[in-house]
Amino acid sequence: MFPEIIDTRPLRKSIDEGLNWVVSNWSQTFEAIAHPLLVLLNLIQGLLIATPWWLIIAILCAIAWLATRSWKFPLLVAGAMFFLGLMDLWEDSMITMALMIAATLTTIVIAIPVGVFMSRSTRVRQILTPFLI
Repeated sequence: MFPEIIDTRPLRKSIDEGLNWVVSNWSQTFEAIAHPLLVLLNLIQGLLIATPWWLIIAILCAIAWLATRSWKFPLLVAGAMFFLGLMDLWEDSMITMALMIAATLTTIVIAIPVGVFMSRSTRVRQILTPFLI
C-alpha cells in the first residue's frame, strides 16, 4: 500500500469524532433539508425502473443521434445498454441514471437563479465569484 510517512491516526480520530458530533447533533436537520431531493430521486428511479428497457434504449439513442447527427454514437449507446442488460446490471444502471438526472435537475434549479442574481448584483457577484474559481 501507500507508504506511511507520518502517523495520521490522531488526525483521523479527530475527524471521525467531529463527524460523529455533526451526525448526532444535526442529522435530523440534514434529513429535513434533503427530503425533497430524496422524493425527486425516488420518483425518477421508480419511473426509470418501470419504463420498458427497449423504450429507454430508444430514447437514449435518439438523444445520442440528436447530439451528434451521426449513426455511430447511437449504435455505441445501444450496444452499451444491451451489454448492461445482458450482464444483469439494468436496474443498477437505472438507479445510477436516476442519481445523475436528479443531481443535474437540482443543479439547474439552483444555478440558474443564482446566476441571474449574480448578473444583477455586483455585491453578490463579488461574494460568490471566488467560490466559482
